[in-house]
Amino acid sequence: MQAEIVCQGRQLSAEQLSWLQQWIGIHPDWSRQRLSRVLCQEWDWRNGRGRLKDFAARSLLEKLAYRGLVTLPPLQWQSSHCRSKPVRATVLEWPPQPPPPSLSQLLPLQWIVPEVGQEFWHRFDAYLQSYHSCLSG
Repeated sequence: MQAEIVCQGRQLSAEQLSWLQQWIGIHPDWSRQRLSRVLCQEWDWRNGRGRLKDFAARSLLEKLAYRGLVTLPPLQWQSSHCRSKPVRATVLEWPPQPPPPSLSQLLPLQWIVPEVGQEFWHRFDAYLQSYHSCLSG
């Protein structure tokens, strides 16, 4: 084992890395998010405003796992708040119509920030999902 490593801007001694491996091992049911938050508390890892550096700690854990220095629990999808709401199907015609030849034919333009549950929001979400499925497919 290395004497000291630097990861995520933090120097970790062999003892700290060994502690981290054991600590993760005794909490196999914890999510990665919980591990990172508690790790911030254990190491008093805070930003200038005193808030826990949760994102940095999670990134540290993932980088250490990528290097094979720790083994993280599998990712957990916690979408319980989404399951309680019914899923609304939105039929898309993609693209709805060909774009006009010039921008001036689109005027006047309007900036719409849809709120969750509005028709615009459902349409935007459906277009976004369609776009991402095209990228991954």
